[in-house]
Amino acid sequence: MKINKKLFVVIFILFFFPVNISAKSPPAAKIDGVVITWDDVDQALSQAGKKEPAEEDRKKMLDAWVARVLLAREAEKEGFLNKPEVQHSLELNRMTILSASYIKANYPKKNSPVSDDDVQKYYQTHIDVLNPQRRDVITIDVYCFKKTCDGKAMEAAANDLIGALSEKGGDNNLNKAVEGVRDEWKDLSISYPVGSTVLSNQEYYKGTPFKEKLFSASVGGAFYQKLDERDIKVVFIKEDRGRIFEEKKAFENAKKAFEQEQSILSLQNEIEKLKKKYPVEIYPYPEQKDSTDEQ
Repeated sequence: MKINKKLFVVIFILFFFPVNISAKSPPAAKIDGVVITWDDVDQALSQAGKKEPAEEDRKKMLDAWVARVLLAREAEKEGFLNKPEVQHSLELNRMTILSASYIKANYPKKNSPVSDDDVQKYYQTHIDVLNPQRRDVITIDVYCFKKTCDGKAMEAAANDLIGALSEKGGDNNLNKAVEGVRDEWKDLSISYPVGSTVLSNQEYYKGTPFKEKLFSASVGGAFYQKLDERDIKVVFIKEDRGRIFEEKKAFENAKKAFEQEQSILSLQNEIEKLKKKYPVEIYPYPEQKDSTDEQ
């Protein structure tokens, strides 16, 4: 069944961004019968970008909640509840809270687990969206084989390689880029230093007494080297571990996205039934407001 895009957005907001309606958290304050919980405080801080709030942050937010309740009590005494615009806003907020509560209570009951075959089909259909950065990983290491090494020369050698890869297509077409660099660097060879062992692309060679490692730039298995008159070795290793990891991560994201889509589809079907149960009237946007906005 095809999902209505407009309704998809509405339901996505309703389901995945519901308000917190839990009152099970320990109370933080009680003002004239109104209880503010610590969950209320932490949620407000999280929405403000404070993922790990300090004690001072919580105190300031709690003070703000207390002030809000006190001002609301004064507003009630002065008859603000009788104002039409206030009643309208309260009704909208009431609908938001009730709908979020309904979805939270009924959502687990309305969905069955998705099959791996369905997830695989979904993944293949949306692979470009789910995993736009499917590429090999490049690790560039620079080594010097002298007691005194010219740091600028070492950095220049690495930049030469990075520049050559970029000119040949870089991450957009890494295999062709690597082959292009090999063609340009005539003395580039696949070999290991005599009497040494490569422990990993992040470790030194054994048996090389005068060697400094300037840096490693991750820009990931063949082993390529270039040794020039500056006694500098530039190494870059191409491997597919990064791509395998990204594909596994993308498949997990596909499963989550597919489950969400099925959930929203299920909820959309229910909303379509409810439209027939309750009267719904939709009105066009006022033309006068359009012309006013254009001016």
